[in-house]
Amino acid sequence: MAPTAATFESFFFDYPDGVILRDRDGTILEINKAATDLLNFSRNDLIGQKDVQIIDFARIDPAIVDMMIRSVFKGETYTADLFAKQKDGTSIPIQLLMNRIHYQGEHVIAYTIQDITMRFEVDIAMRESEERYRSLVDLSPFAIFIVSGEKIAYLNPAAVDLLRGENQYDIIGQPMSSFVLPEEHSSLIRCLEERELKGQRDLKHTHFLDINKNVVNVEAICLPIVFKSVPSTQIIGLDITERRLLEEELRQSQKLEAIGLLAGGVAHDFNNILTGIIGYAGLGLGVLDRDHAAYNFFQHIEVKSQEAAKLVYQLLAFSRKDILSFTKLDLNDIIVSSADFLGRVLPEDIDYNTSPCKNECTINADPVALQQILTNLCVNARDAMPGGGSVTIITEIVQLEENRITSSFDFTPGSFVKLSVRDLGMGMSDNTLKHMYDPFFTTKGIGEGSGLGLSMVYGLVKQHGGLIHCESKLGEGTTFDIYFPYLDAHQSISSITKIGQNLIRGRENILLVEDDIDVLTILQGILESSGYTVKMAKNGKVAMDIIMDNSYPIDLVITDLIMPEMSGTELYKRVEHLPHCPKFLYISGYARDAEIKGLKLSPDIEFMKKPFTATELNRRVRKVIDRVKE
Repeated sequence: MAPTAATFESFFFDYPDGVILRDRDGTILEINKAATDLLNFSRNDLIGQKDVQIIDFARIDPAIVDMMIRSVFKGETYTADLFAKQKDGTSIPIQLLMNRIHYQGEHVIAYTIQDITMRFEVDIAMRESEERYRSLVDLSPFAIFIVSGEKIAYLNPAAVDLLRGENQYDIIGQPMSSFVLPEEHSSLIRCLEERELKGQRDLKHTHFLDINKNVVNVEAICLPIVFKSVPSTQIIGLDITERRLLEEELRQSQKLEAIGLLAGGVAHDFNNILTGIIGYAGLGLGVLDRDHAAYNFFQHIEVKSQEAAKLVYQLLAFSRKDILSFTKLDLNDIIVSSADFLGRVLPEDIDYNTSPCKNECTINADPVALQQILTNLCVNARDAMPGGGSVTIITEIVQLEENRITSSFDFTPGSFVKLSVRDLGMGMSDNTLKHMYDPFFTTKGIGEGSGLGLSMVYGLVKQHGGLIHCESKLGEGTTFDIYFPYLDAHQSISSITKIGQNLIRGRENILLVEDDIDVLTILQGILESSGYTVKMAKNGKVAMDIIMDNSYPIDLVITDLIMPEMSGTELYKRVEHLPHCPKFLYISGYARDAEIKGLKLSPDIEFMKKPFTATELNRRVRKVIDRVKE
């Protein structure tokens, strides 16, 4: 039995959701109480009005609205989330259900509307939350992967960068195991299976594989997450490959520092021994005729001792305990003055080329140390090209604002003079590059090299406050780049000269201060054999008493730099105020940093490195005394 009009009106007006009836032209025919309450209109306000007055169709394409209306009149049903307009003009979100009914003898459209303000606000909050989360994740410096099952469901840009990928879409959908080292698959599976477990999770060091199958060091943590309603695992990782390299470089630097301390101590004691050997050999040569049977033996002893002294010099240069004679100079001058010598070091089948900077490359350096650096690098290049090739030395002035060269050296931004030594040799492997500065490390056969050449270069560069970097590939050659702090070129530049002086006997009074009895004795013998009167002191305190005694004038004090109780520089500071203070000549096998700093306080320091020959000592003593007299 068909419902009566009264039954329909009772159902229509009492229906809990708002209902509006409209004809084909969009004119409102009827509206129930729930709709008028929702829209804050009275029934009389709306009857006979167009539906566009209360339903906001402006946010939908009119063609779509027309299609929906036609389809509903054909018997279809549509549901859409739209906005309704209240009497005061406020828009509220509604869900609109459109269907066709028979009313008063004709087909009309019934709008059933529900207030979805709460759901709409929740949706907005969820979207805002998702946008904030996505923004946070997308901008995060940490690589974030979301793994559903065993496949990657999402990854952020940092994760794409970690895997060295082009975009997310090439990676999403692939198994996470494709980007982890095979030996660590079990750890990955355990991580994914424990997604439901709660509790503290620690960072773990693991190894990923990028899309090119290169190993990437990663610190990662696994956390449970629900992604698109599916229980998943969130892996948060940080690429620590560069940090690991820096840590390894730091460990290498610390190892070199430790070995350097040992080398410096050994060299110090060895230099005292060599000073005695060379001194006694010199005394022996001085008293023997050239045709004496033992003369050649003493000569060989002196030559071999000098070779040992060179080895000690390399140890001291590596340990940075050697005292250098710094002067302002143009690096280009060093290269030019060393050209003949380096040309003799390199065989004829190796071309030696230089490309100096047009500007003056002014630095504060020890010229002898620079020649040692050049010589060792050229010898290294020569050994890398047994079949011939070329060596090129280049200088240029560069600006460095950041230390991207090496973390092992102290760095102050500014201008640097860059010295490059390039060869076209066989190059070095990655393993050789890691150990090339290690003392006694060599790729040569037994007896073919000491393994100290590059160690010495490393130490000398660091002692000059510079930086050193090596680029090398097997079969493509090697380039060493050394950066020295650049100085103002407008100041005077000291030229490199060799001072020769004839050996002259003397009669002056000399005070010898040395804690090593053997060295003290041999120096006394050398100087007395040259005519000098020698007083000896085994430490600084005894020497100070002798200097303070005016009854015995001293023309020159020869003192060891490093001694117990009172150093050579401390002795000078105690007596320099005296009106009869003699000139000081320091001798030492090496110097602590504090002593080096103390020496730099005096602009005209006279210093000799142990070991030295009797001839070298006599010439230097004569030179210092004559300079004082002048």
